[in-house]
Amino acid sequence: MKKLVTFVMLAILAFTLVPQVTSAAVSNEELDSYLVELNWEKGELEEYLASFWLELSDFDDIEELKDFLGPVITDEFVNKMLVDYDITLTELEAILAEYGVSLDELKFTFDLEFYLEDYFYGDDWLSDYVFEFFQSIGIDEDEFFRLLEHLEYVYHHNPNLENELEALLVRILALGDFESASELSAEDVAELLYIGEELARILEINTEFFLVKKDEKQSISLSSLFALTSTNGYDLLIELYNYDDEFLADILLTADLFGSELIKDTGKTIVEASKEVSENDVVKTEKGGKLPNTATHSLLNILLGFFASGAGLYFFRKVKVL
Repeated sequence: MKKLVTFVMLAILAFTLVPQVTSAAVSNEELDSYLVELNWEKGELEEYLASFWLELSDFDDIEELKDFLGPVITDEFVNKMLVDYDITLTELEAILAEYGVSLDELKFTFDLEFYLEDYFYGDDWLSDYVFEFFQSIGIDEDEFFRLLEHLEYVYHHNPNLENELEALLVRILALGDFESASELSAEDVAELLYIGEELARILEINTEFFLVKKDEKQSISLSSLFALTSTNGYDLLIELYNYDDEFLADILLTADLFGSELIKDTGKTIVEASKEVSENDVVKTEKGGKLPNTATHSLLNILLGFFASGAGLYFFRKVKVL
């Protein structure tokens, strides 16, 4: 359990770089047509999305929703999985039963693929996803394992870790969605700053922020970053230290990082992973889920994703909907 929780904490540190705000929605006409395809009622879809702390309004259009959910399981797909994993249908049902689900309960191919990959390959496949993402933001192998060691320390030395993150989640959810800094009151900005500071405190990490371009490196405070809507061509460098001022890692955020398939795929493994930690102490590794690409590109939203969404992702939904 220690390894599982610590790994999810480390995964969160990567995934919280992704902004989580949007203003678009799926049209009712397109949604009705898609529900017929799924043979689902709207409430069933909403319940499934709610298991990822998502709503229909979090998607720009029907195509993005379909991309998130993926293909529906068919008999042909099940047969392919039986061949690929060299198992019988009876053996497949037995594997799923170990996770507390049945084949009839699963709607989408990703859900079935996840359980099989998790059962046969354990931690390795998830580790590959997350480590690839860390590499994309400039964290090398040494930094990766320093972060892992640090978060293992936090896990062992803070018996109130879950309660503190859940309390922070309540404050995060109370903020609601917004599109730009102009929609925030002074109280909202103060709350965001508090959330950022509190998350860093809970994870026992000190952060330093810099705007960098070639050989230039300008220090900037968190409050100043919240006031920006553009870095004017500068990348954002975030240096992470423990409370003994020992360097853990640095993260470089560039414009081309956002909206990439890498982020979406990494998120797909982390969201259900955090759910599974909360609801099942017997499973072998995490479960997966994907977030849609609905982020805006203002620096404020980047920072919100970095600081605020982490607590929500760690204790995502404690109810499994499959």
